[in-house]
Parts: sequence; C-alpha cells; structure tokens
Amino acid sequence: MKFILFLLLLAAPAFSQISWGLRGGVPLTDALEDFPSRFTFKNKPQYWTLGPTLEIRLPARLGITFDALYQRLRFEGPNSGQIQTGGEWTFPAMLRYRFGSGMFRPYVAGGGSFNKITGFTTPRSSVTGIVVGGGAEIKLPLLRISPELRYTHKMDENISLEGLRSRTNRVMLLVGVTF
Repeated sequence: MKFILFLLLLAAPAFSQISWGLRGGVPLTDALEDFPSRFTFKNKPQYWTLGPTLEIRLPARLGITFDALYQRLRFEGPNSGQIQTGGEWTFPAMLRYRFGSGMFRPYVAGGGSFNKITGFTTPRSSVTGIVVGGGAEIKLPLLRISPELRYTHKMDENISLEGLRSRTNRVMLLVGVTF
C-alpha cells in the first residue's frame, strides 16, 4: 500500500496542471471586534480582501490551492479619535475536491491557514488556523471563475487589547479568477 501511494505521489507532477490568478471578496464577519471596557476602541471595518491564488491540479478531481489574501484593518484608538491602520495577511493552503465534470463543477475544500497582522504592535502577530469552504468552478474558454463561501477558525487572537480583539471565527464570500 505504501508503495502504491509513493508511486501516485511520484506520478502526480506528470498529470497536474497549474492555474494562477486573483481571488477577492468581502468578509461576512468583521476582522476586529470592539467590546465594552474602560478603554473605548471603535472598529472601522474594511469590506474587501484581495490577493493572488495558485492551484496545482492533481488527478482524481483533486487540487491544492494556495492564496495570499490581504485585508486592511482600521480602528479608532482609545479616547483619542486617532485612526490606526494595519493589515491582515491570510495564507490558506487547501485540498480541493471537485464533483462531476463539465462546465459547472461544485467543490469542497479544507486545510490550514497562517495569519499575520502587520502595522500594529501586538503581543501575538501570527497565528495558525483551519479553513473549510465550498463553491463552484465555472470553466470558460480562457479562464475559470470560482465563487466560494469560506470559513476560517484561528487558533488564537492576533489582537487582544482591552476593548478590542481580533475575531477567531471568520466567514468570507470570495471569487477566484484563474487562467
């Protein structure tokens, strides 16, 4: 059995295809959450995320996708009115399985993610998490369009201040365009 798996892994590059493009969308949950405390922070949500995507297509309707998604973060500091900005980079790596064949192919995906906060001084700027999603791939003559609903659970909070914290559970509506 191990020998068969070894042969499949060895033969995978011969049967694979590489697709690349852009993935973007809107978060359905905010990246930051303010809550009552003695310090008053105010979340200023940014409603977009965007970045490059790469997929390695494997046999048996499988694929491995890698994204580098950026979302800008903004919040108003405690009692100052000063707006602070930074960003969140999310790097998910997922195994994708497609159902059926033809022009319209539903899929499910799951894997891990690495999240990095930039622009803020935080005790924990990098965290890992799990990501699952589902959508459909629409195959056109020169490109593929893939709308997707994606859920990410971070294992810890990136930002944890008195009155402001990052959400550990996020849902995004994304659309990928690959060539």
